[in-house]
Amino acid sequence: MIINTRSNILNLISTNSLIPGELYRISDAYNCTLQAISDSKLLSKGYAIFLVPDYNNYPLWRSGSTFSINDISIWNGLHFQNLTGTNTSTTPDLDTTNWNLLTPNLGFGYLESVDEVKYDIDSNLFYYRKDNQLNCFDLTLDYASSYSPSPIDEFQWGSPGVFNNQVTESRLLCINQSYLVIGNVLFSDALLDATLNEGSIYNNDVRYSSQILAKNNKGIIANNLSQTPVSILDFSFNEGVFDDNRCFNGPMTCNNQSSTGETRSFTIFNGASVDAPYNEGLMGAIHLDIGATLKAANNSGVIKWSKFSQTTVADCDNNQGTIQRVEQKGPFTNQMSLNSGVLANFLQMNLKYDKVTDPSNDTEYQFYT
Repeated sequence: MIINTRSNILNLISTNSLIPGELYRISDAYNCTLQAISDSKLLSKGYAIFLVPDYNNYPLWRSGSTFSINDISIWNGLHFQNLTGTNTSTTPDLDTTNWNLLTPNLGFGYLESVDEVKYDIDSNLFYYRKDNQLNCFDLTLDYASSYSPSPIDEFQWGSPGVFNNQVTESRLLCINQSYLVIGNVLFSDALLDATLNEGSIYNNDVRYSSQILAKNNKGIIANNLSQTPVSILDFSFNEGVFDDNRCFNGPMTCNNQSSTGETRSFTIFNGASVDAPYNEGLMGAIHLDIGATLKAANNSGVIKWSKFSQTTVADCDNNQGTIQRVEQKGPFTNQMSLNSGVLANFLQMNLKYDKVTDPSNDTEYQFYT
């Protein structure tokens, strides 16, 4: 094995001086080790030795946590040492008064992780990485270079609760996620952003420029299917569980939901939009089908077991609670204006399931007819 710097190995390549069959370790690129296949070319696939945080011995940074002088905490895949015994709401990378970055090395408590990689020596970029916890990022070089930091660099590698996530041409952000991140599949410029989430994130399927944004969620993000362009699940201030949601060709936000949240079992189909900006607690098993809209403006509770089909609008303006067990088939508009209570069990119909296939990926969806 020949160990040298990237610049020196690039010089060997340019002068046709590589030894075919020899292994070359690039000392200033995470000791990335690649094999020469000719006197001027290295294989892109090899392995590298990364340094990851010691999640078992150091806590994740949180704005509300208490730290003493010299305590070490983890933020965004790096160790920071407290300088003053003070912790604020400013993240350690931006709070140089109270925190000092400990540059990754074994002497500062980092751990080695030997991972499979694909590396482009010309651009000094990793565009494939797979660790022993079966997390795998598979990117094109163009996609990896279009973000700074690259999607590989911004992932939470080394965390014991983060495993078996498959990310292709996409981004999975779980900075300082403190629970499980398991079995998520992202494909074709999708984004799942659960920075600072305090609940498990698992079995979400996010594809074709779709997004799940759940930065401040404090519960479970699970089993969401968001597979077509423009699909967006937001849940920004939700503080609880949301799972089994489906998003097809339409955004879904849940901006100020709190009171421990929930937001369960939605089916959002073909241009449908759910907003619910001031809802405070549970949203339930609402099904919005062809072109439906539910805004739920200043509602402050419940909204559950509703079913809509075809072209439906229910803005719910200033409603102050409940709106439950609504079933509707066919064109429907009900703004509900300044209503301030309940509106339960209205417009009930006998609906049945039908199915539709998303032409972009042959995925079959259920919806009400």
